[in-house]
Amino acid sequence: MTNYDLIVIGGGAAGITAAKWGAKFGAKVALIDKKPLGGDCLFYGCVPSKSLIKSGNVAEMMRHADRYGIEAVHPTIHFDKVINRVQGIIEEAGKFDAPEQFHKLGIDVIFGAVTFLDGEKVEVILNQDLKEIQHREFSYREGAVRLSAKRYIIATGSRPAVPPIEGLEEIGFLTNEDLFTLKKQPRSLVIVGGGPIGCEMGQAFARLGTKVTLAVRGNQIMPKEDPDVAEILYKQMQRDGVEILLQVDFKRFERTEQGNKKLVCESDGTPVEIKAEEILVATGRSPVVEGLGLEEAGVAFDTKRGIHVDKKLRTTNKRIYAVGDVNGSYPFTHAAGYEAAVAVTNAIVRYPTKVDYDSIPWTTFTEPEVAHCGLNEMEAKERGIQYEVWKADFSELDRALAESDHEGFVKILTTGKKAKIIGAQIVGPHAGELIHEFILARNKGLSLGDIAAMVHVYPTLADICRLAATPYLDRTYFSPGIKNWLKRLFGYRGK
Repeated sequence: MTNYDLIVIGGGAAGITAAKWGAKFGAKVALIDKKPLGGDCLFYGCVPSKSLIKSGNVAEMMRHADRYGIEAVHPTIHFDKVINRVQGIIEEAGKFDAPEQFHKLGIDVIFGAVTFLDGEKVEVILNQDLKEIQHREFSYREGAVRLSAKRYIIATGSRPAVPPIEGLEEIGFLTNEDLFTLKKQPRSLVIVGGGPIGCEMGQAFARLGTKVTLAVRGNQIMPKEDPDVAEILYKQMQRDGVEILLQVDFKRFERTEQGNKKLVCESDGTPVEIKAEEILVATGRSPVVEGLGLEEAGVAFDTKRGIHVDKKLRTTNKRIYAVGDVNGSYPFTHAAGYEAAVAVTNAIVRYPTKVDYDSIPWTTFTEPEVAHCGLNEMEAKERGIQYEVWKADFSELDRALAESDHEGFVKILTTGKKAKIIGAQIVGPHAGELIHEFILARNKGLSLGDIAAMVHVYPTLADICRLAATPYLDRTYFSPGIKNWLKRLFGYRGK
């Protein structure tokens, strides 16, 4: 039996980060996954979706080139070439996750299915198909190997959650795991779900020429965002030709006589039937916990919330940690990497560190982008926090006007007389890049005055951060009382 300081189960964003950190701290590490390294982010998530989104945005730019004094054209979409480009980018990005990169750090990469035998040992049923890219021989002749470790980190991720709607399984559907290998572009698409995946893919496919209908249970798209933020994206998606149905009561799916698929539902109480070539399910994620032998390891879990962890990311077996989507917290690649760093710090360095989920930002990469850090208004109200809102529209910003891209706004939430920043939301061009100024400000306890006093390059989109903060200076330093005091002190005539 081979012994390790740390065994990491799962080769996605969380597992890769955990294995690298463990090795850099001097631990003997094994990284185990059933499939090639990279996880959902590389193969089905961030990398391919953003690549597809770019193609859709280019097509949209061509249609509206007349905004810039250039003749607009109706683009011809070669969907096979779009998908080939996406797959080429996956292949290129995947080079950074090749086993050789981990071998250089002294990490053993093992491909196979892991099961806990007890709280200390695991058995790996080796994947014979990936034998050639594995670093060590192990016991391929026997087909399995048993390993033990002082500490474990489970990072098995999640899979698409499928809602229990009548007829859905029978007629067949797509998830994000199918989109990026499609051979043929669907002429029409019904998307179930109005969160980030539904909105990103809905807009991208619409811009590539697919007739898209978005069916949402709630009363707005992007339910984790404030309504004024979601409204900007809602209007843009409608302009892109996406039909959006809100407050949908899903009745059933069925097959039409012509071979298409049909959704029978009610939208805001009105009966609706929608026919489409394909159905895309985008209703969240389910943690991958099956087959791991968690009961034998003394690890508590449930199939909806995932593995139960404390603030140090320890499971109910204190030798075992769970990070990333499998613990049901925040389903983002950067959140998975952050959790992995916290878990390794606790497991290997033994320095007590706790997660701070309020510090996790996110961005939805639609056009306009939607970025979020800290608390929004809904969250602040739920917690009973008194706050002020500071806002600036992109239509007030010279660079946004020059780009003819000025939909949206920046909204900053502050608390206290010194206007300490507790959150920010941006809906607008390059929101995912602009939000980082507020992430740093929020995490370092900075105030709105600190943002206002910072010199921003002109003309940049980032200058909207200063624009939103400037009224704080006006209120603090240019109040009527201060103005009158200066007039008396210096004898200014004023008005």
